[in-house]
Amino acid sequence: MSEIDTTTGQAVGRRQITQRAAVLMAANVIATILSFAFPLVLVRVMSKADYGLYRQAFTILVSALGLLNLQVAVSVFYFSAREPGKKLQVAHNVIIFYSLIGALVFLLFMLWPGWVTLIFQGADLVSYVPLIGFAILCWLVSTNLEAVPIALGDVNFASVLIVLSQLTKAAVMISAALIFGTLTAILAGAVIQSLLQIGFTVLYIRRHFGHFLAPFDWPLFKAQIGNALPFGIGGIVAIVQNDMHNYFVSHHFDPAVFAVYAIGCFQLPILGMLSSSFANAFNPEMAKHKEQNNFEAIIDLWMDVIRKLAFFFFPAFMALFVLRYEFIVTLFTTKYLASVPIFAVNLFAIVLGIALHMHILRLFDRLKYFRLKLYLVLIPITFGALNLGLSLGGLTGVAIAVVLIQTLDVGLTLVMVGKELGMSRGDLRRLRPLLTTSAATLIAAGATIAAKLVIASFSDLNRLIIGAAVFGIAYLVAAFTMGVVTDEEKAYLSALTARLWKKRSERIKMSSVHEA
Repeated sequence: MSEIDTTTGQAVGRRQITQRAAVLMAANVIATILSFAFPLVLVRVMSKADYGLYRQAFTILVSALGLLNLQVAVSVFYFSAREPGKKLQVAHNVIIFYSLIGALVFLLFMLWPGWVTLIFQGADLVSYVPLIGFAILCWLVSTNLEAVPIALGDVNFASVLIVLSQLTKAAVMISAALIFGTLTAILAGAVIQSLLQIGFTVLYIRRHFGHFLAPFDWPLFKAQIGNALPFGIGGIVAIVQNDMHNYFVSHHFDPAVFAVYAIGCFQLPILGMLSSSFANAFNPEMAKHKEQNNFEAIIDLWMDVIRKLAFFFFPAFMALFVLRYEFIVTLFTTKYLASVPIFAVNLFAIVLGIALHMHILRLFDRLKYFRLKLYLVLIPITFGALNLGLSLGGLTGVAIAVVLIQTLDVGLTLVMVGKELGMSRGDLRRLRPLLTTSAATLIAAGATIAAKLVIASFSDLNRLIIGAAVFGIAYLVAAFTMGVVTDEEKAYLSALTARLWKKRSERIKMSSVHEA
């Protein structure tokens, strides 16, 4: 293959990643809007203690999903490409694996609900543990099935599934909160929503393949599990490492105080969804280049995705930092004013989200056990850091310890990945555009701080809206003026805008014809 063909192929790959990520991101934006209201409703209908209990229950649920994920769902991407004639069996193996694991957890939670008293203060959660176990079973299957349509190349259905799942989640769980206002009702709503999502995906699989059932392929099942478990075992230790702070605070404080800490750890969902959208589009391209041992193409695409993510993550971090007080008070009421300093500290972790280091790490078999070894070292360090942070700075000190450990984790992983890819200092020059993005972000921050001085007497909501508008306008003007957005991306945006405008004009024209 000629150098021109290679370069052209890489450019096409970058455009395809951007376009697929854009479709998934659009779905995720809609999903975020639908789901964003849920915690805002809960903080208004629940006391601090009840909300803290809810957060503890869902901390268990989310931790279990992470612990039991074991990376088997991600194997769909790789085995669908390796075994194109067995894509249905690959999807079946995901359903079978998570159903078995979830059923075991449900049984354990039914037989021994009192285990939560070993970790949390009091016994308030004990009566909810069996229902939490059943929710874990349902969510394990439903959430991990989202990878199937993406692996099959059906980004459009994946987008529809994301929107439908969040629509049903918002409708069912918000209704449960408003009508009943109890943790039991909310957990029941979570179960109902996950069953609906499973139903949607099963119908899709049947429609895609023409049938749902297929012979069980034991060698393929073993191969999928064998490929995933080394990463999954490391993932178990990673969940212990990453979720330790939540259980640490829950162990030392009652649910009401944990509620304050949990609000301080609030993360803007759209950022995680943006990162996931790029990663889901990024993974298949990386796998192709790895098969060809084309590390230069991997580095090129990786640096390009980092640059694109920084365009969103840098301003999000700075805007939230400048408007942190207004953001917390407006969304969660003055009951959670004490969460503001914790929130400010946790915002620094946003910047780490652009690395996508875990997706590169998975490409290399030699690094299968790197995360496991790293976290076995970090876990005792983290425990010591949390205790030190608590003694020196209370809940804010705990947050500082968490962010410092996260930074160390990402930094060490990036060094290892860089060595495996054979990266040099010259490759890092591709990240120079991040300096321009940072400059545009600082300009927007300055404009927002100046605006806040002018509108200091306004209400918290008005200061948040006006401040966000000023920041957004200032950032976009600075970004486009300073060249943060490339000419290719400007052309893509122009073409996309033109297509959307054309479709809108056609709909208006058709509507006028029908009315006539």
